[in-house]
Amino acid sequence: MQRYYPRAGVLLLVLLVPLYCACGSGRPETYTTKGKVVFPDGSPLSGGSIMFQSTGQGEKVYNARGLIGPDGTFEMTTFEPNDGAVAGKHIVMVRESAPATDFTPPSATARLVDPRFMSFDTSGLTVDVKKGDNDLTIKIDRPAKRR
Repeated sequence: MQRYYPRAGVLLLVLLVPLYCACGSGRPETYTTKGKVVFPDGSPLSGGSIMFQSTGQGEKVYNARGLIGPDGTFEMTTFEPNDGAVAGKHIVMVRESAPATDFTPPSATARLVDPRFMSFDTSGLTVDVKKGDNDLTIKIDRPAKRR
């Protein structure tokens, strides 16, 4: 017995199935990534932001970001709120909160974080996000005291 398929249905399958397979979501899987930003004495950085930048060679670069709470804790976001970060090695950048007013010049405000941590190029911080849940401690320094 021969089955009958309407031409429109066959045409739809022929066109849409390869398109669906080729497109996919285009997004890599992310993994829960949270933690705490602390100084060498263990005290937390109160407020600010943290960013991860993936470092896979030949791969697309993915950035994850998070806000640092008053207790130093953060949770990373890549595509959707608090979805984490992609697996692999990342360089890390940490920025402290801006001054309370926009009228305070940066030179008049005492920095909490060594400026080197405010750039991917100079921070020297790296993390390795694993498949599964990641709970990280990011250690940063205070600025060097001027003499």
